[in-house]
Amino acid sequence: KLAVSDIAHEGAAPVLARPAFLYKEKLTGAERGTAMHAVLQFADFAAMRRDAPAEVRRLVAEGYVDAALADKLDAGQLRAFLASPLCARMLAAQTLLREYAFLTAVQAKYVRADVPPAFENQPVLVQGIADAVLLRGDGTAEIADYKTDRGKTPAALVESYRRQLLLYRAAVEKRLGVRVDKCTIYSFALSAEVDVPPAEG
Repeated sequence: KLAVSDIAHEGAAPVLARPAFLYKEKLTGAERGTAMHAVLQFADFAAMRRDAPAEVRRLVAEGYVDAALADKLDAGQLRAFLASPLCARMLAAQTLLREYAFLTAVQAKYVRADVPPAFENQPVLVQGIADAVLLRGDGTAEIADYKTDRGKTPAALVESYRRQLLLYRAAVEKRLGVRVDKCTIYSFALSAEVDVPPAEG
């Protein structure tokens, strides 16, 4: 079976194409984050480790990333990611699902922290997109989420995004029939992984 990352994306539209005159202005944080996410969604990581500029040029030539945005990528942050243990685990995964979209029912306690105890196990329909799901051959998995937030400590990242990762964990386990034993935030601003406890308590 083909993994999501192996499926060809023909005729992909350029990401965030802007009028040329706007490139005189500084990119917004959202645009920087979108450009980095586009690279991470479509790049061949092994090829990028060998020659990152060449792989970025391929992504531009094939329409995955807008050329002007590609020029604004933070090369240092990209190099740090490619050298990270997370990237190594992605390359070693049996199947790597990128931008894994889901629509499923999970227990209400994963969606809101203040749900009354009597309703915490009630099903709630949710949808989301996990940046990366790393499937291993032993029936376990890891979820990785990329963040480009600046000025946040590891503790602040966990506080901001822990519930989101818990929701992703519940959805992935239900949809794919695996046990998610690791949830990771990769902070580009910190060039570091931040582990998120995969269960409440």
